[in-house]
Amino acid sequence: STIKNFVMLGVFDQVRRGNLRYTNRIRNLLESMIRTSSNSATNALIRVLGGPNIANEIIRSRYGFFNETRIVEYIPSGGRTYKNTTSSHDLNIFYNQLWQNNLPRAEEMKRVLSLPKRDRLWDSTCIPNGVSQYTKSGTVYGLVADSGVLVMRDAKNSPHPYAISVMIE
Repeated sequence: STIKNFVMLGVFDQVRRGNLRYTNRIRNLLESMIRTSSNSATNALIRVLGGPNIANEIIRSRYGFFNETRIVEYIPSGGRTYKNTTSSHDLNIFYNQLWQNNLPRAEEMKRVLSLPKRDRLWDSTCIPNGVSQYTKSGTVYGLVADSGVLVMRDAKNSPHPYAISVMIE
């Protein structure tokens, strides 16, 4: 499900280029895709982009620093997909670029990624209250992945963002 970050990037790329309007329907699909990891919302957004090949082309041609990410299929029924791929390296690049506001509609992406949700980086861990989180978790056939930015504050309340991506197979 961490591939969903890149579907979101494709949507906001198309919004920035004027090829897609950011309607309430698109916003609701994005929120559902990230917040509840909805595969049907993800597939609807991939369709809005023109299908997996077009979604992949948007990422590959415009964001060449994602060398290990491929969107090649809709998420199959039951969620078991083996062909869409990303890496912890690409996820860390995604979050670094997002945090530096180098991705389209970065502030809106941060808002969506910060929505309350079940999150293994956050839930049942020792991360203290007051740490802001911008995250996406995912599980696909034996692979458990968590990625995001955790923003901790020092004694002077200065923010210290940390990009983290963890994958366990």
